[in-house]
Amino acid sequence: MLRQEKSCKVVDLNSNVVSLTVVITTFNRAKIVPQSIYSVQDAFKRVSDYEVVVVDDASTDNTVPLLHTVFADEIVSGRIKIVRNRNNRGVTGSKNQGYIVAGGDWVIFLDSDDTLLPGVGEHILSALNIHADKPLVFFRCINQNGNFVGTRFENDVTLDLKTYLEHTSFGEALTAVNKRIVQQEPYLEFLRGHEGIGCCRIIANYGSAVLSKVVARRYNCSGKDRLSVSTGLLHRMSLLAQGHIIMVREFGSKMRWYKTVGYIIKAAAYGLIGNLYRLTKGKFK
Repeated sequence: MLRQEKSCKVVDLNSNVVSLTVVITTFNRAKIVPQSIYSVQDAFKRVSDYEVVVVDDASTDNTVPLLHTVFADEIVSGRIKIVRNRNNRGVTGSKNQGYIVAGGDWVIFLDSDDTLLPGVGEHILSALNIHADKPLVFFRCINQNGNFVGTRFENDVTLDLKTYLEHTSFGEALTAVNKRIVQQEPYLEFLRGHEGIGCCRIIANYGSAVLSKVVARRYNCSGKDRLSVSTGLLHRMSLLAQGHIIMVREFGSKMRWYKTVGYIIKAAAYGLIGNLYRLTKGKFK
């Protein structure tokens, strides 16, 4: 049975407020990444102790010059930091780089084609104060059409390792990592995705996460470079296979048997399709 946590009273934002870094990773999204940054500014306009770290993953468009022009004042003041990877490191490598640079107590990872909801910043900080002893807090999402994503709960839900392995975050979620607890890079860079492994490791090493009832992010699942899109999946099949193998190796004994079997079958299928794709399309990058 799931354990639901009753939310405590809202913390006074003028006292004992945690600092926060929002890491936005981007690649060739000059036209849309400013909207993501604007949404963070709007969400936290009543909050002083936050920063935005934009990690550009070696874009070949004008992303970085554009950001330096549009957000010149914020960059000078230090509110926004721009980090540019010399080589393309993928989403997990870029998130790790942002985590290293982040100065906040908590680090939130926001995709560059997603946005925070207006006015949600106070609710996010309140939840992070309430759950200051947790290594991870997940916030809920709506999709680009305004529909709630996943299973909805009335109260916050505790996610121990067994529950997370069974259900992950019960739908797409916005991840906040407690840097006071998790000081090392949270994700496996070489997988260029599969952030769930990092979350499993954090929960296994530092204790249960929390699934907050706060709806914080508008999730755009229509992008052509998302893993959920067929071309993106084909391009990453071999890495997905490796990720599933790692999940079985490290956490198979904690899963229900059918979950373990499912991971093994998927790993075999992804590996086979990945090999066929490389033979027909050339080596994947």
